[in-house]
Amino acid sequence: MHHRITRLLGCVTSLAVLTAACAYGPQAEPRDVEEPAVIPMVVRNEQGAPVADAQIAIADDVITTDANGRAEISITAPVVARVSTRDTLVEPVVLDPSDGVTTVHLWDRLADDGTERVSMHFGGDVMLGRRYLDPEASGPLVTDADSARAVVDDLGPLSSAADWTVVNLETVVGELPDEQALVAKRFLLQSTPYITEALDEMGVDLVTLGNNHAYDWGDVGTESTLSILDDAGMAHVGAGHTREEAVRGTLSRVGEHTVGTISFTTVNGSFVNDQLPDGDDEIPIDLPESEAWQYELRSFGYTETALENDDGDPLVVKVDERRIGDVWTIYDEWEDELGEAVLGDFWSAVIGVYPELQDWVARRDHGGAAPYSRSEMESEIARLRADGADTVTVQVHGGYQFADVPSSFVRTIAHRAIDAGADIVIAHHPHVLQGVEWYDGKLIAYSLGNLVFDQDFLATFPSAMLRIISDGTSVLEARILPVMLDRYRPVPVGGRVAQQIIRMIDHRSAIDATSKRVDGLRVGSVFEPADPDADGNGNVDLGNNRTQEAAFIVEHNSGLITTSRVSSNVRIIDSGIGPTALPPCTLVRSDLLPAGTQIGTDLFDWGHFDNASADGLRRRPMHWKVSTVRERWDLVSGASGEDYDDAFSLFTDPNAQTSTQIAARFDVRSHRLFDADAKPLDTEALYEIILDVKRNRGEIPSIRLVSFHFDDTNPTADPESARLNEVSLPIDAPADDEWHHVTIQVPDELFAPGPDGTTPNSATLLVDVPAALRGALTIDNVQVVEWRGPTPSESAVWVEGDLARSESPGAFDIVTSGC
Repeated sequence: MHHRITRLLGCVTSLAVLTAACAYGPQAEPRDVEEPAVIPMVVRNEQGAPVADAQIAIADDVITTDANGRAEISITAPVVARVSTRDTLVEPVVLDPSDGVTTVHLWDRLADDGTERVSMHFGGDVMLGRRYLDPEASGPLVTDADSARAVVDDLGPLSSAADWTVVNLETVVGELPDEQALVAKRFLLQSTPYITEALDEMGVDLVTLGNNHAYDWGDVGTESTLSILDDAGMAHVGAGHTREEAVRGTLSRVGEHTVGTISFTTVNGSFVNDQLPDGDDEIPIDLPESEAWQYELRSFGYTETALENDDGDPLVVKVDERRIGDVWTIYDEWEDELGEAVLGDFWSAVIGVYPELQDWVARRDHGGAAPYSRSEMESEIARLRADGADTVTVQVHGGYQFADVPSSFVRTIAHRAIDAGADIVIAHHPHVLQGVEWYDGKLIAYSLGNLVFDQDFLATFPSAMLRIISDGTSVLEARILPVMLDRYRPVPVGGRVAQQIIRMIDHRSAIDATSKRVDGLRVGSVFEPADPDADGNGNVDLGNNRTQEAAFIVEHNSGLITTSRVSSNVRIIDSGIGPTALPPCTLVRSDLLPAGTQIGTDLFDWGHFDNASADGLRRRPMHWKVSTVRERWDLVSGASGEDYDDAFSLFTDPNAQTSTQIAARFDVRSHRLFDADAKPLDTEALYEIILDVKRNRGEIPSIRLVSFHFDDTNPTADPESARLNEVSLPIDAPADDEWHHVTIQVPDELFAPGPDGTTPNSATLLVDVPAALRGALTIDNVQVVEWRGPTPSESAVWVEGDLARSESPGAFDIVTSGC
């Protein structure tokens, strides 16, 4: 197993005080040493008895529990602890200064009957190219082996605390020239060979390659990737030089057990080809010259009389001038009838004239990623079982990018895999977190998001690892370990940030919806409530199988996955002064809201400035862009005045305004849930900015909001981003150097359509502080709140709830879950 932990953390005193005052790293700033928070930890075994002499490893420091299984750990920043004894599994735990008593239960390595238990970690999408090598605003993050390890060294103690760790390697690995990449593919991913160092630092034992980027450099890219992984001793599955090699699953020895893995993708390039214009489509007036090939007429013909269709007609395509879309349609129709296995020469002739056609999987006489085939998946599951697999995991790459919930096709594939004998299904491709589900007692994780990736969408920053404890035949425990991508570096997180990530997955597990196209190529969440014959726990009878909603319990900064959702009635007292804040793990039944009430959801989520990153450092505020001039900002005591509650101060001088901006845009969707007819199901939204603010002098500062329309729905065109509207809203708080709670209404003009009728679907937020002599503005708990009323539905509709309010003062009840 590749379990190297080389990072040093802070300065450790005789009392095991871990501080960040003496720790430095990329973009790190020394922080004032606060009074250490003492976290009492209690370590217990499976039976609940205290465990004496358990080791709590934090970087290079080891603390031992006393005879009562207790230890006190003093920290001034979140850290990753690895708890174990000689006879137990290692349990990774994120400790946060805000934690109270933390109880950790250890799994015995051997069950009473002698069966060995093993731990498995699954992570999301990984790459180490593009902005890691050629960033837009700073020097490259990766230049050699050490810097590649540094990108992931905060994650390593968490990700490697398992017997077996698997991630989806969504990239070609090599140093191949751009000229050898696939022609006309919109997004190409190639990572430096140093990525094997990062994989080793994370403790990765197996990478899956069955995805839509494994073939970005064609066969030469596949060869480069496999060769570099083989040379590094990194096991892989899901790609090959032939289809047979690509689809073949692999066996891994994990302790005394054998685990089989299959990896494949449904994203094969054909959907892109389906959108290409044919001979009847008019040439757009504003067509970029770089896209002229889509409408270009080229001479093409092909004859193979030995091949006939179902009507007995031979394969004859007369020579003629045709567009690429027309030729794709001809080829696709023949392949539907005869299959790709006998059409290799035909395909070679087609791409010889139309090299822009996309084909990303191993088929048509070339290598690449493993394409999805139900029959091949089922036969590989059976073969792995026959070859000795105790556990079979299936990894499927598919669905819609950036969608909150899985597509119906991916869900069907996951169910089919379990019906065929798989024990665990892990899906990816959306690049964002999605929910989990129990099906016939087996676990499905629909997307674990990005683990090491460089995308700049706010929704792609939260991540997680799935931890599973298994006895070789069944899942004994499953939990989510929250992770955050902060400036492209994955870090484990604790406190409120961990709870918000768990809630995000909990919500996407609770909502009965699938991703579908609701308006042309635009994707939305379509509500598909459980069968009315389902029992009270949301279980649906599907013949011999059952699907059961997963729910979460927040436990030592992780999310324990359960099989039953617990809900409770909560009385809200609206005094008319302002909305009621809900705990950060709260889900609310929107369909049961009383008339005249609303639930507010924070679209930004990261406007509190508490240090949540388990890296031992005081970094810049998470997901905020700040001045490179250190004298322009600082992290100070927060609005509550409690220890470890941080706020963000911006400083000015007489000659310069100071501004800050959130790191990425947030979504502003007119509707987030649709019925089966693609009609909006949720109510219209209202928006507010709510924050705590303190200022000392000068002119009134402001919140600036800018809306955009971003469109990446057409796979044959580059994404378009249009800036639409901008509003500047005063932060009208007294200049008395005291904290004030401020609510700012967002005007409708921010969401007005552009000149071409496009409506905003994203926005960014800036804070502007006018020039002043020694001026200072301090902000905390910044929220971008989307308010919606009751959802008309006869079935449960859960929403993420941060705030609750009523149109008139008084008491009202809401149904909540998650806390």
